[in-house]
Amino acid sequence: MVYDGTKSGLNSVLWAPWFPLPTVDSHLCAVEKDTFMGDLDIGEMFLNFMLTKKVQMHAGVDLTPYFPDEAMNKGKPV
Repeated sequence: MVYDGTKSGLNSVLWAPWFPLPTVDSHLCAVEKDTFMGDLDIGEMFLNFMLTKKVQMHAGVDLTPYFPDEAMNKGKPV
């Protein structure tokens, strides 16, 4: 599943901290013999966070084009 936060307005209501990437020189200053490093991709963690009511309206998935009858009945059983 892909979220396009630019079209839904989600990006404009979220704040994300900015972390500069180190240069090779600054990276090598922190590395010495017996240094352990790892890479952790937590991109899918977005689905695990509760969103405030203000943000929820921008983060939904609209399935009404695929279920037009249910959309017309507002979720009531047919």
